[in-house]
Amino acid sequence: MQGSGMVDLAPDTKVVAHALELTRDFATRTGLLAKTELLLEQADVPIRPAEFLFYVPIFAVVIGSCRRRGISWLTGGVVAIAAAVAPFAFVRSSASAASRRSTTSFPTR
Repeated sequence: MQGSGMVDLAPDTKVVAHALELTRDFATRTGLLAKTELLLEQADVPIRPAEFLFYVPIFAVVIGSCRRRGISWLTGGVVAIAAAVAPFAFVRSSASAASRRSTTSFPTR
C-alpha cells in the first residue's frame, strides 16, 4: 500500500489471500478486528489488523513445530505459546505507552 506507511504483506497466492479473507471475516464477526485495529493504531504499528491476526498464529505454529533435536514437545509448545503471545503483548504495551505519553501534562511556566 503506497503512501499510507503500512507494511504490505499482500499474499502472493490465492490460497493465502482466501485464508486472509476468512480471517478478516471471522475477526469482523467476533469484534476482534476492531479491537486489534485500535490497538495497532495506538501502538503505531504499521500492519493491517487482519494480516496481524492471520500471520501471528501461523508464526507461532511454525516456531513451535521447528523444534531442534533434544527439545521436548512441551518445550516446543511453550515456545509456540510465547511466539503467539509476544506480538500481542508488544502491541498492547506500545499502545499503553503511547496513551500515557499523550495524556502526560507538560509543566507550565
